[in-house]
Amino acid sequence: MAIPPEVLRFRAANEGLRRTVYRDAPNDRPLAFVCECEDPHCNDFVKIDLATLGSLRGDRQFVLLPAHHIRGGRRIARGRGYVIVAVEPEPLATGRPDARR
Repeated sequence: MAIPPEVLRFRAANEGLRRTVYRDAPNDRPLAFVCECEDPHCNDFVKIDLATLGSLRGDRQFVLLPAHHIRGGRRIARGRGYVIVAVEPEPLATGRPDARR
């Protein structure tokens, strides 16, 4: 499944926060991050500490408020006031002709 562009924009904003504003923040203190849902008008924040955020998410994993979603996403973890949603990659085309012909 393709990741919606809004989700990628919200992720980029959060990565900017981690590198700049939260650069020297303690790892165990909850901080406000932008909800990474697919709603382009979402302006909600998720509170999560840096250590937890770093341990729970990968390239295709996003932090959202529990009531928000990403189309085709699957919840893989939850915490107090947040969920981590994984978006599976699209299957690769094999380039082989259909074997049923």
